[in-house]
Amino acid sequence: SFLKRAERIISVSKFSAKVPQILGIMKENVLVSGNGVDFHDISKFYRESGKKVFDGVFVGRVSLEKGIYDLVDAWRIIVSKWKRARLAIVGEGPELENLKTRIRSYGLEGNIVVFGGLPEREMYRILCKSKVFIFPSRFEGWGLAVAEALACGLPVVCYKIPALEEVFGKCKSVFFV
Repeated sequence: SFLKRAERIISVSKFSAKVPQILGIMKENVLVSGNGVDFHDISKFYRESGKKVFDGVFVGRVSLEKGIYDLVDAWRIIVSKWKRARLAIVGEGPELENLKTRIRSYGLEGNIVVFGGLPEREMYRILCKSKVFIFPSRFEGWGLAVAEALACGLPVVCYKIPALEEVFGKCKSVFFV
């Protein structure tokens, strides 16, 4: 009911702008503005990053819709071929304890480091100490984590979903699978 009383609605992507339209809001009343990150703030972490410690990194909510188990299953395959592969997982969410259990059951404790939630500064440090950002999210409204990873100089591997394809589809550093 709140959306229907609004004169204008601002959305971060064309994909997420469809929701108000489904609710009966006129298309002309929905403005798509995009989103962004503070590259100036992030760039100092990039300059001081030094040696890459992690081969891959995920930042996001630790939940089913973010594809977190797809990531661990894929990392298990990577480790079977490259024993020293290291993955960092940064984030909190309802699946955090189950995720840790799965990592233990696969014997990947030495290959996957789960940091949980971190302050923004620490998250950027982890991103900048990684080689590639892996984002198996199944649903996004815009993809802020992808933008943050790109700002940290990382290539991104992600699922080809509407919002990410809309926002990052022309970016040569984003690889859709």
